[in-house]
Amino acid sequence: DDDTEVARTIAKAQIDLGYHTLLLMRARKLPPEPIAYKLLIQACGRCKVTHRASRLMYMLSQDGLAINSEIYTSLITAFSIDGSQPSSLALYQMYEDDNISSLSSPSQRSLSGSNHLLMERHASS
Repeated sequence: DDDTEVARTIAKAQIDLGYHTLLLMRARKLPPEPIAYKLLIQACGRCKVTHRASRLMYMLSQDGLAINSEIYTSLITAFSIDGSQPSSLALYQMYEDDNISSLSSPSQRSLSGSNHLLMERHASS
């Protein structure tokens, strides 16, 4: 249906606008609130733009903001909706493993190992 396709195109453009707005805020040293990331991740899931959801998680970590259970749930839901991506359980496990390893070294602020590879894989898709 043409109307559905137009609506999807508009929704994806709005996600891009939100994403680029967050990038602009970061560039201007205006730290976005975690809720902005969460809501945009949820929108990414609804529109099946999961590569943006992965990038948002990376940005959230780079900003040193806490990744809470609501944000994890939003990410898992986003990947559950899009069947073409890795299993949401595997994704959750990767983030949990990195979260546990970061607890042992509090100075670590960026994603490591498996998360970094996951971000690169989604960015290239």
